[in-house]
Amino acid sequence: MSGAWPRLAFAELAGHAADTEVSGALGVDFAALPVAVSGRIGLGEVDLAGLAELGLGSGPFEAPLKAGEIWSGQPLGAPILGRSVRLDLDLTADRALIGPYRLDRAGLRLSTRVDEVGLEGLKAAFGPGSAAGTLRIKRASNGETTVSGDVKLAGIALEDIVWRRDGRSVATGRLDLDATFEGGGRSLAAVAAGLNGGGAVRVTAGVLRYVNPDAFRAIIVAADGGLDLKEDRVRTVFQSYLDNGQMPFDRLDAAFSMAGGVARAGEAVVESAGADARLGGVRPRALEARCRLDADGRSRQGQHGDGRAGAGRRRVLRAARPAVAAARRRAARRLPDAARLRTRGRAHRGDAGRHHGARALRPRTAPAPAGECSSRAGAAAGRGGAQGRRGAQGGGGGAQGRRGAQAPARGAEARGPDRSAGR
Repeated sequence: MSGAWPRLAFAELAGHAADTEVSGALGVDFAALPVAVSGRIGLGEVDLAGLAELGLGSGPFEAPLKAGEIWSGQPLGAPILGRSVRLDLDLTADRALIGPYRLDRAGLRLSTRVDEVGLEGLKAAFGPGSAAGTLRIKRASNGETTVSGDVKLAGIALEDIVWRRDGRSVATGRLDLDATFEGGGRSLAAVAAGLNGGGAVRVTAGVLRYVNPDAFRAIIVAADGGLDLKEDRVRTVFQSYLDNGQMPFDRLDAAFSMAGGVARAGEAVVESAGADARLGGVRPRALEARCRLDADGRSRQGQHGDGRAGAGRRRVLRAARPAVAAARRRAARRLPDAARLRTRGRAHRGDAGRHHGARALRPRTAPAPAGECSSRAGAAAGRGGAQGRRGAQGGGGGAQGRRGAQAPARGAEARGPDRSAGR
């Protein structure tokens, strides 16, 4: 220790604190409140969530969660240091923990003020890639907390952060991410629900597991082979086909915006030798994607996957509907023409020229039964008769009058016997 009161200096610090190694050099100024502490600190391990608690209050990440909660709804407490201490420290750590993830060889600048905490210039190794970012936490006079910052990931292994299914990551590749965010509230849940921001993501040399681009083709082949075309049955078989494969891709690119805690990609394009896919719709700690697979020049709409980090769950909804429709069309083409005809509504009784009834669909070669015709034919005949009468009355007899005069006869023939007489 060196210096004179109220300013002291501590050089060549070494030891253990909170079960980790500590080293560095500090200067402390007790001249006024808050006490100013500056210098450099080296740690064997640091929990970045613990540093964030300097501004969020004690224990928000350990608070018990209610059913269905991802973030705690418990109100945030007062900043830990408050008005007593002001920090300006350069921190380094062999290991930096952020939730279940580990960063190596981390460095950042920690600064605290009465109503603000900053973790500036974070840089660290993250698996085969790197991570960088900034986090700022500010407490307003009304008790509301604002959290903002930015994140940059480069070349990290996608399988290290994506959710898993049956112990396997659902995707692999090298991920690049650049994002900014800001949110505010009186609890972590409120902050997460109010996050706004945006960014861009790219994945290269990857594989989407449990996404078989040949699933649509396979379900149609199965339909040709006699598969029961009930939607539940087709969906079950289709999901088994979809799961039994993977889609390698060269690159995935997407720009996204975040509002109300939901990040949405307008269109994420996956370039693959087997199929092209377009995806959209992502939530924090959850993934929802509506996909379009283009294989062999044909669009296949409707896959919907949903996965949550650490939950190992994935849903495929509405995926089979396009396959059901395609299979039914294929099956319909194999049936005789007469078997595919159906009546759309009931034939209207009475004068079809005056009443627009529903039309019965029949083969063009089949004769229409007596007393029935399409409303359109009867109406056309009626219009022809009226035109003929107008032509005859107006002295413009000519060809138009003669054609009109012939039309009533055709219209009457088309209408057939008048059933109203029987009534």
